[in-house]
Amino acid sequence: MDGEEIWRSQSLGTARLPLQVGSMTAPKFLDAQLADGRVVRCAGVRFTPEYEDETPRPPQVDAVLFVGLSRAPLDHALTSLWAILLLVGTGALGVLGALIYWGVRAGLAPLDRLGGSVAAVDAGSLATRFQVASLPAELQPIVVRLNELLARLESAFARQRRFTATAAHELRTPL
Repeated sequence: MDGEEIWRSQSLGTARLPLQVGSMTAPKFLDAQLADGRVVRCAGVRFTPEYEDETPRPPQVDAVLFVGLSRAPLDHALTSLWAILLLVGTGALGVLGALIYWGVRAGLAPLDRLGGSVAAVDAGSLATRFQVASLPAELQPIVVRLNELLARLESAFARQRRFTATAAHELRTPL
């Protein structure tokens, strides 16, 4: 009733904790550093204790319960958790990067093969046509258009060869 301290931990020694309290529904939590350098996590509440029997006593008064525990185990656990999360996250990121690289390479392999086939086409191999059925649906319209283009080029080259042959024949024939 007069603010007297009822009990104190021996491990606290002569150090004093900053007395900050909340209610039973909303306790006050804080970190405090003791004179010896230890950091403690504290919780404080103000409440009115109930009497358990009907014996006449002085009127009920508010009591304050303020508890502090060392943060060293919590800090150690948090540091370990941080290191584990960093290692697992880095490993997961590496595995994810490798999976993405493999997936993109596998997904672009048909396009790479098609590019190699297109690069091999020259004026002497315009009769070449690309297989449409073995390609993914995304590449099929492109290959159909490439085959049509090769057919037009083959026809144009054939007309040019016929014209050149006819023109050469006419130039060699005396008038």
